[in-house]
Amino acid sequence: MNLFERTNPRARHLFMLLVIGIIAGLMSAALKSGWEDVLPPRLPGAVPPPVEFLGLFGISTEHMTYT
Repeated sequence: MNLFERTNPRARHLFMLLVIGIIAGLMSAALKSGWEDVLPPRLPGAVPPPVEFLGLFGISTEHMTYT
C-alpha cells in the first residue's frame, strides 16, 4: 500500500469523512470538558503561562491588554 498514491475520486467517501469528523469533534469536546472538571487547567488566581514566559524576557504585558 502506497500512502502517497492518489485514490480514485469516485472511491472517496466524503460524507463519511464529514460524519466521522463531527462525531470525533463532539467526543473530544465532551472529554475535554469532563477532564477539566476533575483537573482544572490552572488555579483561578494563577498567571497564564504565556504571560509568565514573556516576563522571563523582561517583556511587560500591561500595554498588550485590550479592554
